Amino acid sequence: MGNAGGLYCSLGFDYGFCKNHSIGIETTFYGDEGQHDHYSGANSPNNRPSDIYTGTKKAIYLNYRYYLNLKRVRENAGIAFYVGALARYGQGSYSWSIGYSSDGILSSKIEYYSCGALIGLFYKFKKKNRFGVDFNVGTLYDNKTVDNTYLRQPLSTYGQFVTCDLCSSPL
Repeated sequence: MGNAGGLYCSLGFDYGFCKNHSIGIETTFYGDEGQHDHYSGANSPNNRPSDIYTGTKKAIYLNYRYYLNLKRVRENAGIAFYVGALARYGQGSYSWSIGYSSDGILSSKIEYYSCGALIGLFYKFKKKNRFGVDFNVGTLYDNKTVDNTYLRQPLSTYGQFVTCDLCSSPL
């Protein structure tokens, strides 16, 4: 059980060249905070305190697209199909409230590199307009590095303020 909320923002641009080719760049930002409960039922020995966290992720994407030469569909329906490749670099950070991290993690810093292939379509709002909706799906190879800061001593009581020494490796 749990609850969380967040804000996601994305902004991107494409530049078309040689009729069927384009390159693009997109930036994304995601911020969230939430709580994840560890509850297995009344009087269960598996019950643990909630994880209460805040976090952010930001990334930049570079992509190449080749638009399929389906002139009739593009002109009549305003839809352009494409295949492409992308690369992504991103960073993220998460922090947990002291006393509310069931895994003993106080903070995490994440760095990731990705590459992949995609297929998609672009739908223009009007025939003469360059603005529209872009939808794509694909596969992504993701390489991620996570650096965690742990609490030195696990928390043994619920609801009491506990001061802890910090270390950079697990117990």
